[in-house]
Amino acid sequence: MAERTREKISEMVAGFAGDFIRNGEDACRKQVHLNLASTAWNLANLPKPERKKAFRKYMDNFRRLNAEADVAAVEYNLKLLIAQKLAQFPHEMATIVSAKYMECEGEDRLSIASVPAGTPFPSGGAFSWN
Repeated sequence: MAERTREKISEMVAGFAGDFIRNGEDACRKQVHLNLASTAWNLANLPKPERKKAFRKYMDNFRRLNAEADVAAVEYNLKLLIAQKLAQFPHEMATIVSAKYMECEGEDRLSIASVPAGTPFPSGGAFSWN
């Protein structure tokens, strides 16, 4: 069997966002932090002009759907996570399609599903940035 020479996406996410995810007070908040880290990953993979537009759209939707949330903190953290992803993994372009936080025997575990860059999604599907 060939040795795995490439880091798994879950290991990369833990690398650039592990501290942020662990800062969640409980499993539910850690999942919320993982969701934001996954969004940051996917936004970071967009070309810069598209990234800015998608970032604005994400934040507009977040504000609309989360009126009671600390929007400034979410925006700050999202920007920071995007910068960390770009600094640490600039050439990894896979798209995260699912991310799950689990605690197993007292340890944090991330289960992340991704697809290679350029994988087409069904028109109008859940992963469309349009």
